[in-house]
Amino acid sequence: MVGNVIVDQPALGLWAGMLLGIALGRVRLHWRELLKAVPNTSFIIMLVATAELLPLEELKPFLNRMSRDELAVLLGLKSAWLDNIPLTAISISLGGFAWGLLAYCVGVGGSSMWFGSSAGVAVGQTFHEAHNTKKWAWPFVVMTFLYFVGVGSYLLVWRVIVPVLVD
Repeated sequence: MVGNVIVDQPALGLWAGMLLGIALGRVRLHWRELLKAVPNTSFIIMLVATAELLPLEELKPFLNRMSRDELAVLLGLKSAWLDNIPLTAISISLGGFAWGLLAYCVGVGGSSMWFGSSAGVAVGQTFHEAHNTKKWAWPFVVMTFLYFVGVGSYLLVWRVIVPVLVD
């Protein structure tokens, strides 16, 4: 509670609880599993850290020329190749998005290739065949097509059908 309320750092309470559990012997660390996770953990940290280096202030004039719907679709396509967490953070800093569309775009786009999502990286740790990008090229094309079908469906419902029903 101290971490959450007083210093506004929710992770502080989580870390304090884990360290206390380790100190009291309630938590047993599986060091082999932790060591096996180091490469993928490093990969995710590097993705997020390099996304923070993106010169967002220099890109804002270009990004502001696009509608937020167009930008959400573009970020969704990009999230297949870059972890979707930093792309969502960029979107939040820009503001003005239809959050349902943005969540769909970065979520589905990020899940179409293994390195586009933290979950894909975690799955790749156990199932190494997920890293065979050539094997997944055709499914990626199909997923991209279905991604656009989903975007079109969202826009049809929320930009055409719902406004007609509301009026």
